[in-house]
Amino acid sequence: MSRGHSVHAFKHSSLPPLHQLLECDVLIDMSTITSVQYYNAIVQLIHEAKLAGRSVPLLIDPPEAIKQSMDKHLTHLQFTEFVPESYLLEADTFDAILERFRGDEYVVIKPIIGWGGEGVDRYTYADICENNSDLLGKIIQKYIPITNGIGRLLTINYKQHFSLVGAYTRRPIGWKTDLTGDYECLPDHVNNQLESFAREVSVRSGLYLNGIDYILHDDKYFLLEVNAVPAIREPMEVLGIDVPKIIVDRIESDVLVT
Repeated sequence: MSRGHSVHAFKHSSLPPLHQLLECDVLIDMSTITSVQYYNAIVQLIHEAKLAGRSVPLLIDPPEAIKQSMDKHLTHLQFTEFVPESYLLEADTFDAILERFRGDEYVVIKPIIGWGGEGVDRYTYADICENNSDLLGKIIQKYIPITNGIGRLLTINYKQHFSLVGAYTRRPIGWKTDLTGDYECLPDHVNNQLESFAREVSVRSGLYLNGIDYILHDDKYFLLEVNAVPAIREPMEVLGIDVPKIIVDRIESDVLVT
């Protein structure tokens, strides 16, 4: 690179040994790896390196934060006051949890691990009551109608150095956004309440780079999920923001500060 950095890029299907992967100043993980064992192994290697007095790279994102963000149940527990009413469906509490949604026209069912809207479906309450044999181990969540679209906040945070990089709204053709791309993106206005919401979620998530999905309903911001690997092309196309440049600038600043 023109700034004097040496950059190595790897596909997640052909990674070098993990100890070699950590022989750098900054390790940026923009992969779709969802293996908890993989991130546990990185955490262990980092721990051993620190005990031995060796330097460790700046991790984008920290493995513990990535694991937390992948697990929707853990995310819901972490942000109870922000997420729509949600429960893990388990055998001993299944009927009692379903009863909590009686009177709702729809409910949302989510897998615990997932990204890009994969496996997220909307059902009528009647359908759930009649066909629920495969729901154990999944998450049931209160359905909130999308009136103005699903908001996306792109944030960077490191040691309380918070930046709101951009905000835009995804307006889907159907009831949700996913990898099909059947939605339009529009720039969004950020008021003080939304910025405070973004800061709180960003800092508490522990993610360096974060794509925060939310819905505004009855003047309250509801958190849908946090994303350790947010889309960076959309902000460039919708907002004209050079996200890769901002990330590189922040990495240089944060590494120098560390």
